[in-house]
Amino acid sequence: MPSKENATSKPLSRSSTKSVIPPEPSRLARLSNEAAHRGPLARMCRDLMVFMSMLPLFPGIFLPLATTDSTNELYLKQPNLGGILTLVFVTVLEGVLMILAIPAFIVLPGGVIALVLALGTGLIYLICKPIQGPVDSIPSRKVLQTLTKKFPQERWLFLNGCCVTGHGLQENIDRLTLTFGRPVRGIHNRTYGLIGDLTECIIQRSIGFYTKETRYSYEYVKAYCSDPTVKKVVLIAHSQGGIMASNILDQLFTEVSAEDAGKLEIYTFGNAAEHFSNPLCGRSGSFNGRPKRIISHIEHYANSEDMVTRWGVLYSVKNLINNRFCGQVFVHQGASGHMLNQHYLGTMFPLPDEKPTPGEGVDKVPFLDQRVAVDKDIERRKCAEAEKQRGIMRHESMPIGNSEERIASPVRTGSGSLLTEIDGRVNIVGLLPDGGGEEDDSDSEEDGKTVRELSRLWKYQRGGDPDEETLI
Repeated sequence: MPSKENATSKPLSRSSTKSVIPPEPSRLARLSNEAAHRGPLARMCRDLMVFMSMLPLFPGIFLPLATTDSTNELYLKQPNLGGILTLVFVTVLEGVLMILAIPAFIVLPGGVIALVLALGTGLIYLICKPIQGPVDSIPSRKVLQTLTKKFPQERWLFLNGCCVTGHGLQENIDRLTLTFGRPVRGIHNRTYGLIGDLTECIIQRSIGFYTKETRYSYEYVKAYCSDPTVKKVVLIAHSQGGIMASNILDQLFTEVSAEDAGKLEIYTFGNAAEHFSNPLCGRSGSFNGRPKRIISHIEHYANSEDMVTRWGVLYSVKNLINNRFCGQVFVHQGASGHMLNQHYLGTMFPLPDEKPTPGEGVDKVPFLDQRVAVDKDIERRKCAEAEKQRGIMRHESMPIGNSEERIASPVRTGSGSLLTEIDGRVNIVGLLPDGGGEEDDSDSEEDGKTVRELSRLWKYQRGGDPDEETLI
């Protein structure tokens, strides 16, 4: 075990194959979603700027490229190849239309511009229509016949990401069903090319827009959670599906009881969401302890060189320190690729007949069996920010006419701005209870463990049940 000084003061090196970012430590909900701090236009501009800054990582979305597995997304034979070529053509067409739109807005009158936009959108819709699948899909009959166990009290739902055709969704849910031994229903988040899907992601993130697929998925999740015969609801999301899951949670917590919402477990891969909510169940315990939340199990899996995760979950957790992003994050350091089957499940949760790394034993999975390095720096920074916000909130909540002189603050409740120490003109430490501002230098409970020991999702592989300790 490394010393506390080394474990907390030095950044994670690239030689660390796995790292883990612990769950949100704030017990009193002092950190909040970005929507409470900044307006939609500011967040949209930030998303665009961050995305542009990460363009050098774009090729890594597809790497490693070569594959001979027909179930992988980048398999270059039919029926997969037709969908890939269609998406490439649509993306190039969207790029050309965007370039032509700049002079068109200057030269053409408004009515003509609107007509051109409508025609362009309609053309893209028609080109993509043949590659779209049904709104929801179930595993193929061949895959369902392989299931040896029944789980009548469980419901599994999958939300796919960007640029996924109907055929691609079917391959995803078949793979998930084989991996975890449960029938997985998939909701098709339809694709309209890379640029169209990216635009939709930014709109979803910045203004909380509920797409048709998000609304459809929400009805499934709400129905599952409200059904008294259902004891467990597992939601798996990939890429843009993580944004959909984030929006679903925001709405779900306002409409169902905490007991019903507590049936949920959420697991994401390559998550593109900006925030991830999970309300607290109470205020008991120490501030630096891990609080009990409505949803007990949320895990995010990310490849560190995947541009989408660098823009999504990793940026939200590492750079937006005052933002709430609940759940434990497992980071595969140095790994690239964004495809669910090819770059995530095949490496992190391989099927019994697969060897993710040549020369490894049958049951040896490098991602699962190497020890993790805990990113304590992020946890410290979030704790410090939460403590600062607690002090400022206590200052702002003083009653009018309090005997203690109140210094006017330029920031008022409801202004939509995040209070800062400067805005509050207060001595933060002076407003904290004894010991409230001290940092916890103790080793994290994750230190020295493997991903296999920390991951709950792994325990579902091959029909396992973590609640019954049925491990494989």
